[in-house]
Amino acid sequence: MDDIYVYLIAGAVLAIIIIVFNKKRQKNRVTNFLKDAGGAQPVLMQQAVEKKLKTLKIALYGNNNGFQIQPAILEGNHLNNAGAKKRFLIGQFEQLEKSYAAGGVSLKTYDDQLRQLIMKLSE
Repeated sequence: MDDIYVYLIAGAVLAIIIIVFNKKRQKNRVTNFLKDAGGAQPVLMQQAVEKKLKTLKIALYGNNNGFQIQPAILEGNHLNNAGAKKRFLIGQFEQLEKSYAAGGVSLKTYDDQLRQLIMKLSE
């Protein structure tokens, strides 16, 4: 009968050791997961950028592809005021896209600059 108590105590100690080590391992997994997730781009901001890109492409180019369908209308060898503004915004937009694609601009800055372009376009 005394042997049963020794086995029960040994089993309880072994169970506690297994639980403690498992908790430490799970804590390390969660910590590593959170570190990895911190480096990922926020999904909601990425979706906001995609909507702004779509809005700008439709407003500037007339389509979602980013290619201009209609050439600029010339009035006596000069672009009209709206056309000049549109060409200027297209140049800024293309420069911004190139700098983001090259990794020179963070997602937050890219989002802010796209918002500023949309505001300039609506003026």
